[in-house]
Amino acid sequence: MSTQVSELLGSARFAATAAQREAELAGLADGLRAPESADRLRAARRLSALARAELSWMMLPVRTHFLSAGTLRELAEALRTDDVALRDTLLIAIRNAYERYVTHPMWQQDPVAATGTDADADAWRAWMHPIAEGLITASAPTTRAEAAYLLALCEDPRAWDVYLDVVAKRSGLLGHLELAVLRCPDSRTVEVRTALLDLAARTAERHPRQAYTAESIRSALA
Repeated sequence: MSTQVSELLGSARFAATAAQREAELAGLADGLRAPESADRLRAARRLSALARAELSWMMLPVRTHFLSAGTLRELAEALRTDDVALRDTLLIAIRNAYERYVTHPMWQQDPVAATGTDADADAWRAWMHPIAEGLITASAPTTRAEAAYLLALCEDPRAWDVYLDVVAKRSGLLGHLELAVLRCPDSRTVEVRTALLDLAARTAERHPRQAYTAESIRSALA
């Protein structure tokens, strides 16, 4: 870790920002348990925004929040809902949190958690996998696509079967498949690669506006 980062983490500025962030995250945890669905959705959207926020050491409290076992329990409980918007927002928050706050290489410089990065990732995948398994048969195509992405992060090849089914029915999710292809290269067999290429080609043929996305998929699978 650089001297500059060490000094930042020990500064009054960081302490003040961390206190504010921790208070906000505690409020969001309460929001996810709120009786009104609108309040739960509002909290989920803010949590998702934090998961997507630009990374910096000032966001370390957010990483600590997502690594907390209590947070994982709260997210799992909040996902027990029939509200598609709430469920999808939470799934988006989860995938972004995993990629940005759990496995991103910048956190390996963390003086506290530098040696725990692999263990954190393993724990998160063990937690995400059954959640994704339970949602790949959901009725909402968007939920199925988000669940498939989590399966892909867990290197479960069933992710691609879900994508092959859902994108064929909803072409607008081709961009979601593109992201999974680019970010999750493991677990694809030759047969799956061929099927994904065929799906991209057929989707672009039917929907010319998807041609650029289809080409990105073809390039990634080449």
